[in-house]
Amino acid sequence: MARKIIAAVNRPFELPGLALDISTSIGIAFQADARIHAAALLAAADKALYEAKGGGRNTFRMASA
Repeated sequence: MARKIIAAVNRPFELPGLALDISTSIGIAFQADARIHAAALLAAADKALYEAKGGGRNTFRMASA
């Protein structure tokens, strides 16, 4: 799913008289048993996001919380 989102965002975005190239980085976190607090899950996703940003444009990283 992350690859599909990246591909969709990566298409040129056109405004009248202006074409923009947009990139994205995605951080994904999950917890299988749902016993984690929302704040901890968001912190894991944020950490994964910054790892993705460090990896370059148009990428994603996953973390389990």
